Parts: sequence; structure tokens; C-alpha cells
Amino acid sequence: MRKSDWTFPNNNHINVPGFAKGDPWMDIGIWMVPHDDEHTTRFILYGTPLAGEGAERFMKYFEDHGDYNPADHHDELFLEGKYPQEPFIQLTSAQDYVATAGQGTIADSANERLGRSDAGIATLRRLFRRELEAIRTARPTKQWRRRPAPAELPTQPGMLESAQL
Repeated sequence: MRKSDWTFPNNNHINVPGFAKGDPWMDIGIWMVPHDDEHTTRFILYGTPLAGEGAERFMKYFEDHGDYNPADHHDELFLEGKYPQEPFIQLTSAQDYVATAGQGTIADSANERLGRSDAGIATLRRLFRRELEAIRTARPTKQWRRRPAPAELPTQPGMLESAQL
């Protein structure tokens, strides 16, 4: 289980379980900065409130796996279908790279097939089209207001079993 707080169009905050049982959850911040229609830099920050042996394990993990750049493995990924075995950083980065680079410079969304997990993307596209059409035709756009925060739900491992939902 993970929580993702996507801030369209180029930021994502993800909260995931730690590497080992008993580790605190990890915060991941991803910020994609486009340079032009063909080039983007992706910044990723990882943080967790660990100390001692846990912090050493965390740092060792990133020393071993954190410098993976899927673009350096383009032919392996696209031509040979070889993906990295490390699931957290390397495999996730490779899958993201294949998904975005495989679309080409400007994705042809006319022929894409969105699935259930893409419902957020489809909703945002409808919203943007609606708002852009309102601007184009000189109609007022939606007046946005902040919703009240929902009651806190348990998100840490083990909390769901004891929670009164």
C-alpha cells in the first residue's frame, strides 16, 4: 500500500513503507522539469526518519542502487527486453522510462488505451479541455475552493487492523 499526492503537471509526493519490517514509512518527492519538447530532468528526493543501523542500511541501499539511469540502458530495455531486478528504484525508473520514452517526443494520445488506473489522467484531461474551451469562448472558468480535510485515515502498516473504520 502507498499514498500518492500528485500535483499536476510535474510533482508527485509518494509515501511508501520502509525497506524492512518495522522501518518508518518513506517519503519520496519527484519533480520533473521540462527543458523543451524533448528533454526533461527528473529530481527525486527520498527521506525517512531513521537513525543508527536503519539509517546505515538506508544509505547503503541508495549507494548500491540510487544512481541507476534508465537512459543509460536504453537498448537493453527496448531492444532486449531486459529489466533490472532491483524493484524499488531501478525497476520503477526503468518502467517509467519505457512508458514515457516509448511514446515518442509528443505522445499520440489519439491511439492510447487508458485503463482503470489512468482514471485520474482521463479526469484531468476532461477538466483541462473544459476549462480551455471556457477560456476560448470567453465564458467564466470554474471557481475553485478548498474542500474541508477528510478525517484522518490510518495509513501506517498495522494500524488498519486496530482501527475503528
